[in-house]
Amino acid sequence: MTTDNEPGHIALLAAALLSVITIPLYYYVLLAGTTLLIVLGLIPFALTWVGFAGTVKREVLTSLFRPSIMGRTPRSDREPSLPPKTRSGKQGDTQDRYIAGCYRLLGKRLRRWQFDHLDEQLRQARLNYSPQAYIAVAVLTTLLATIAAFSLFTLLFVVLLDTSLLYPLVLAAITAGATAMFFVMIIQLKISSRKTNINQDLPFTLSELSILASTGLSPIEIIRRVARRSDDSAITEEFRRMLYKIEVEGKDLISAMSEAAQETPSLQLRETLWDISNMIHQGGDLDRNLREKADQTLQLKRDIQKEFIEKLMMYSEGYMSLVVVGVLFAGIGAFLLSALGSSMGGLGASTILFLLTYAVVPIAVIVTGVLLSMSYERSGYKS
Repeated sequence: MTTDNEPGHIALLAAALLSVITIPLYYYVLLAGTTLLIVLGLIPFALTWVGFAGTVKREVLTSLFRPSIMGRTPRSDREPSLPPKTRSGKQGDTQDRYIAGCYRLLGKRLRRWQFDHLDEQLRQARLNYSPQAYIAVAVLTTLLATIAAFSLFTLLFVVLLDTSLLYPLVLAAITAGATAMFFVMIIQLKISSRKTNINQDLPFTLSELSILASTGLSPIEIIRRVARRSDDSAITEEFRRMLYKIEVEGKDLISAMSEAAQETPSLQLRETLWDISNMIHQGGDLDRNLREKADQTLQLKRDIQKEFIEKLMMYSEGYMSLVVVGVLFAGIGAFLLSALGSSMGGLGASTILFLLTYAVVPIAVIVTGVLLSMSYERSGYKS
């Protein structure tokens, strides 16, 4: 059955569909252009990543920083628990020469200063760089990426598009900031990743230590058993380093455990190693202590994972309610405003669509991603 208002509804729907086709058209062109610029702007940063990521991923780099090149006296506590892995091929040689060249240009001039905090962070991240070498690579790589970005964007905007020089300057500054932030964040990401991996396996490793202690094995034999496990987990690596300090460097068990406790990024493992060291020194029931510690860490792990699941449900409901549904209704409202030729609060349909596309949605996605990342990091029970 039809009504008298049916022609008006059809006209309104046709106008809304027409606005969908015509009004956002130049926004689609603008979005495509912006995407192209972002991709072009990431090229220098991607080149920097390719040249450096292979070095960052390798946990053992002592063979790279020879005293004759890096100007640093060898230190026994910098030695890895396993023989250093060697790289072969032109890529490894190129990276070695690049890092050594950065150190010769800038790193040697920084030897007069001490970077204790950076040195501690590099140890916890298992990046065997000297602080001077790391700063030299970061500064010179950022400079090269900035020059490359400025040249590329100048060619694109000034030569080809005949626009202002402001765009290359702004995009080059963004590239410099992103490259510098990469070198700052990679240390924190490595530390956070190792901390999460250690804490994930710590309750089960403590249970294994408790079982081994109940069989009457000595503490050094317990460490040797865990260090010689077939898996390559982060906590196994910590025990391998302790075993290296004992068997290769000739340190006693308590000293090796104390140094490992200072270098580990996990607060829970640090406290466990200190407790075991005190118990070895003063005496006590090692089996019972490890069993109690395993129960505590396992219960803490369960509580934090339960909290993470609850937060994840809350974030998903909030994202669906505020972002997805909210943006959908706002977009429909903007199309209707365009069809009716009116505005809302002085903002036309074009302005509303522009704000939704380039402000509201990106900010909402970024905030949600940050919240999820923080919650997920803690779910590994970051301590």
